[in-house]
Parts: sequence; structure tokens; C-alpha cells
Amino acid sequence: MSRHNQQFYDMGRKARFTAELTAWQSQRATQMPLSSHNATAHSYWRQGWNSVSLAEIQQYINANQTGHTPSSVSSPPQQSRLAALQAARQRLKEPT
Repeated sequence: MSRHNQQFYDMGRKARFTAELTAWQSQRATQMPLSSHNATAHSYWRQGWNSVSLAEIQQYINANQTGHTPSSVSSPPQQSRLAALQAARQRLKEPT
């Protein structure tokens, strides 16, 4: 992924955390906004938005609620991505 596309990905993740915190505070549903009219930029932004897990959202909200500095909202470490890919591949190999 190019550095420019990585920036859109990271912006999508940050926007998701902010939107989830705002939604939690206002007791409203989270909606994914349109981030760009550039299809490629929006695609990477959306991938970043969708990469945020429920556990990360809960951790972020709890950190904000208790006054602690939230953990990093940028891209998850490569090892996490690799582990997720390996787990997905393993599930595909398992007979149903």
C-alpha cells in the first residue's frame, strides 16, 4: 500500500473511533459518512473504517470514559493482520 493510500486508511480508522465515541455519548447509531469523491481514496478510507473491531471500539470508549489516553487509533500492527489472515485461511481449509 502506498503511503498516500495508507493515510486514507488511517483517516478512516480515526474517523470510525471518533464516530463511535460520539454515537455512544449521544445514544445514536453510527453512520459511515462519504469521505471523498475520489473512488480510490474512499475505498482505502472505507477499508480503514471497516478494519476497526468491536474490541478496539470498546477499549477506545472505556479509555475516554475513564480519562485515560486512548491507545493508538492508527493501523493495527502487521502481525495482527498476518494472524487474522492465517486464521481466515485455516477456517477456509476446515471441512464443513
